Amino acid sequence: MDSTNSYIKQLYTSRNTILSYLKNIGYDCSDYENFCFEEINIMKDTDNLSFIVENSLGEKCYVKYEIDVTFKHNVLKKNSIVTLKTKIFDGDEPILTKKDTLFIVTTNYSEDSVHAMIKNSWESEGIFIVLFNLAHLQINILNHSYVPKHVKLTDEEADEFYKKYNVNETQIPEISRFDPVARALCLRPKQICKITRYDKISYKNDYYRICVS
Repeated sequence: MDSTNSYIKQLYTSRNTILSYLKNIGYDCSDYENFCFEEINIMKDTDNLSFIVENSLGEKCYVKYEIDVTFKHNVLKKNSIVTLKTKIFDGDEPILTKKDTLFIVTTNYSEDSVHAMIKNSWESEGIFIVLFNLAHLQINILNHSYVPKHVKLTDEEADEFYKKYNVNETQIPEISRFDPVARALCLRPKQICKITRYDKISYKNDYYRICVS
């Protein structure tokens, strides 16, 4: 397989993985399913890989591809994120509001500096960004045999959880927002996920984690 076809295959697989993640957390992805390699190639050539989906609550997720075909350059830098945020959230015709999610797919970036920028965007501006390297979307981590089932609780389910167990946020074990599964769930800080594990003795066990920035 030549480098061009390999790259298209990565884009194809990443799109399938992303759609699976977003469907899993309630987004309507029906307009973007059932695509083929040739369509991905056309999307690549016309810069139309990015797309927006919406859930039943009217919350949007904008999947934005910021990629470098050579895989050699850090295409996502601090100034890139600032430019993206301005265009998407604060432009003359904003694409997203602060209740929505910006899901960025890129090839190379400086993890520490970009994660710090993403963290600051949330803590100071209320802008939620999920970031994935293209290479990490070549498998669906939620379907991996070693990864137990994770479910993001709704606000109502979280309220019931607090009442049932009589705990506060500081008493719940944590999961980082940059954890691969947390990113696959688009888990925001202070949201809770339920983890279901099975063993031979008690069979089913539920654990809970609260997302931290």
